[in-house]
Amino acid sequence: MKRKQFYIVVMSLFFLCVLSGCWDNKDIEELTLVLGMGFDSSDQQKIKLIYQIPTIISSTESGSGQSIYQNYISEGEAVHEIIRDGATKLPNPIYTHHLKVIIIDQELAENYKLSFILDQIFRDNVSRLSPKIFLTDKKAEEILNVSDDSEIPSVYIDSISDNEQSTMKLISSMSLIDLSADLMSSQSFLMPNVTIGENNSLQLKGAGVINGKEQKLIGSLNEQDLQGINWIKGEKQGGTIKIHHKSGQVAIYEVKHLSSKIAPTLHKDTVTFDVKITADGWISEDWEFPGDAFDEKYIEEFEDLVEEEVLKYAEETTDKLQHELKTDVIGLGNQFRMKYPKKWEKIKKDWNAYFATSTINYDVEINVTNMGSAGSKK
Repeated sequence: MKRKQFYIVVMSLFFLCVLSGCWDNKDIEELTLVLGMGFDSSDQQKIKLIYQIPTIISSTESGSGQSIYQNYISEGEAVHEIIRDGATKLPNPIYTHHLKVIIIDQELAENYKLSFILDQIFRDNVSRLSPKIFLTDKKAEEILNVSDDSEIPSVYIDSISDNEQSTMKLISSMSLIDLSADLMSSQSFLMPNVTIGENNSLQLKGAGVINGKEQKLIGSLNEQDLQGINWIKGEKQGGTIKIHHKSGQVAIYEVKHLSSKIAPTLHKDTVTFDVKITADGWISEDWEFPGDAFDEKYIEEFEDLVEEEVLKYAEETTDKLQHELKTDVIGLGNQFRMKYPKKWEKIKKDWNAYFATSTINYDVEINVTNMGSAGSKK
């Protein structure tokens, strides 16, 4: 009997602990919920940190014209110092579990190592590593102040970055954990850029080139450059490319499947890459008249025009990377490492110099696998 009573007491205590709920749970009104963070350079050679938090609006205050977010700004020489200083200006403890985006101004990224700027965040075991990170050619403070009063800027930037697969003009979004891995690899990479476009609207446009050794911004690529990057890497499974017929009429080819095979060759100290780009897709729009989308010759001419355009993008982007930026951000070094691991260990510290003088050949194959239902235009 005593044994039975003992088990009852033990089980009661167990369930009391398990079913006690979130004992450390706090109401949202008791927290400073951070949705966005921005890092700017300051005139006093300090770092400016911007917190974006949603405004808690009661039902009686709705429609009063009150902003749906607030930005809090602090400055200092070290990020943790700034965070602690910011705590003196905020009514409740800072909570970053719902952080959506981090914006870094390009000037800051040119002068400070990214690993230094984000060191405290990487070390903080409270912050998640899933937030997306962007550079900006404006100021982070400006970006986080753009709003149409219907959506918080941080949330909007997070949502538009999900459109990356629908266009060749965007690179893949980057999370904090992606950035951490890239910084540890010491290989150069791209970071997406957010800017202010027409009608004071936020848009993703271009990318920054980060030197892996220095961990600093050394240049930027525009939308045309990014199209070249995406064709070379062959990782997009969507997007379009515009061509012009000999008549001058415009047409659009939509990518359904894209792949790229990169074959490195080493002869003495000369490095060559043969890149095979293959795409399957369909004619999504064609203004040519007359034109027969079911005519084999017409399709072959269309494919040739797309191949020429893709080749132009790839070669122009490669020329910029090799001769202007002298930096490999298309992953050729990784392909070389896998095929020639011993040689790679000897030259990896100087890889960008090898990349700048290597020969890169492109072979493009475009296939029209679907013509749509438009057919003949006569």
